Amino acid sequence: MSSASPSRPGQLHWSTRSGRARGYATVAVVTTLMVLVTACGSGPEARSGRNDTPAGRDSAAASSKASVERYLEGTSVEPDGDVVEARPGTSVVILSCGQSIPQCKVPAEAALDAAREMGWQAQIFDGKAAISNFGPLVDQAVASGADGLMITGIACELVQAAVARAKAAGVKVANVLGADCNDAYAGQHPVSDESLYSVVKFAEYPSSRAFLEGWARATADYLIASENGRAKVLVFDDSAVPSAHDVASAQADELSKCEDCESYTVTYTPADFGQRLQGIAQQAAIKHPAANAALTDGDAAILTGVHAGLATAGRPMRSIAQGTIPAIFELLKTKQIDAVMAYSSRWLGWALADTLNSALAGKPVRNSGIGWQLVTAENDPSDADGNYRPTVDYRSAYRKLWGLS
Repeated sequence: MSSASPSRPGQLHWSTRSGRARGYATVAVVTTLMVLVTACGSGPEARSGRNDTPAGRDSAAASSKASVERYLEGTSVEPDGDVVEARPGTSVVILSCGQSIPQCKVPAEAALDAAREMGWQAQIFDGKAAISNFGPLVDQAVASGADGLMITGIACELVQAAVARAKAAGVKVANVLGADCNDAYAGQHPVSDESLYSVVKFAEYPSSRAFLEGWARATADYLIASENGRAKVLVFDDSAVPSAHDVASAQADELSKCEDCESYTVTYTPADFGQRLQGIAQQAAIKHPAANAALTDGDAAILTGVHAGLATAGRPMRSIAQGTIPAIFELLKTKQIDAVMAYSSRWLGWALADTLNSALAGKPVRNSGIGWQLVTAENDPSDADGNYRPTVDYRSAYRKLWGLS
């Protein structure tokens, strides 16, 4: 059994509390790169369980296997609720955390498609992965006369004052993949008692933060089941980014429920992406010869050092990815990774547009129905471009819910 810190997930959900803002911009350059060189590393922290009993091991494995069977089917459902008719001519701005980053770009562009489907006048403002840009761009959106603002991947604390001004000006603000101001990651406190965002709701979770925590636990369940209750896992923890640290904490906490599992916390920061992260992963694999699996908070870490570092160490390990970047499905097809706990970034964008549509109409935010699906090389549903195709035709569902068909 094992554990790291408390719990919470997310990958590129921007937040200031780390004091590492300069490192975040590195993600924009390296997110899609596969690094194939070595470097120096850092020391991981190991934690193990209290007991080593066949009964406990079998119980943990059985519970996780039951969850995995459900994940193979997929947990997504159709968006539900009453029709909220689209209002053609509505002016909206989509603020992307950075169009050079797939986790920001894909939902933003999908939200743009959905906005155009509703007859809205929409444009994307590129945050360019720079925290200093976010607040001014919110103000710019308000000054442009926008009726609504959609934000991808930016925590409310980063734009609290600007969003408060937008709200005071009557502009509705919807968000996906960023914690609201009255929400908080593990070990932190909300920056406000007031909610400033209309947040996307998920199939089984009320917010992006909660959804990503659930996703993190699901990835740990997969490894527990796959290793029959004997998972020994390197948990890569981006300690500089609260949302990413939250993911690692939830993964380690889930592993701690397995009597004969262990987790080894491997810390890094966004500034390590590339050569240094490869070295960190290589060193961790050598330091922990019992390790048989690895977990990250998202795809960027896998593609920018972790995968290459483990390979360089000559340590084949079971691994599971997120599936937000097409390159991940190439690794899956060639069986360089074992599985993907996938959810649709495009659906996130459509759900974001629907959330804003409800807010503009003064209606409750509907459940988007977004869940995840366990994908292997045998049941890979990705399209020709390497994007995950969910089990639900959400576009058709939303068109009906917007009164368009």
